[in-house]
Amino acid sequence: MGIIGVLISDSDSTPQVIQECSEASSEDLINIESGPSSSAFKISNGKYVLVESELLNSIQNIAPNASQEKIVAGLINDSKEIGIWTVGLSGGPINSINTTARKYSVWGSAATPGSRAAQIRDLVDSSPEAKAVSNCVNN
Repeated sequence: MGIIGVLISDSDSTPQVIQECSEASSEDLINIESGPSSSAFKISNGKYVLVESELLNSIQNIAPNASQEKIVAGLINDSKEIGIWTVGLSGGPINSINTTARKYSVWGSAATPGSRAAQIRDLVDSSPEAKAVSNCVNN
């Protein structure tokens, strides 16, 4: 169990290390798996990155009391599908971020198009942190 540095690059910028990712705790994975779900699933190769201050500030501009602490990702049912969730301070609240996570779990299912929760979900889904943790799961 170690820390993995992640290199992110997009076509408009120089590659840069966003941050390091770590093994997700068994507690976070169990909490995600045991929450409301559309079907039973297991997460393997779980990783997480902390929410950087710039992303947290953007989130809190939408919802001042938001407490997303980390972004957790992992393989669903030993497939190549990667689910991404945010986990708040002290383990909650948990929100399904990407389409894969929403396919299996209904954390944050009350997010309706245009709502603050949906805006935050979309912001996190397109963030460098989400890309970084997804890359960690693939490596």
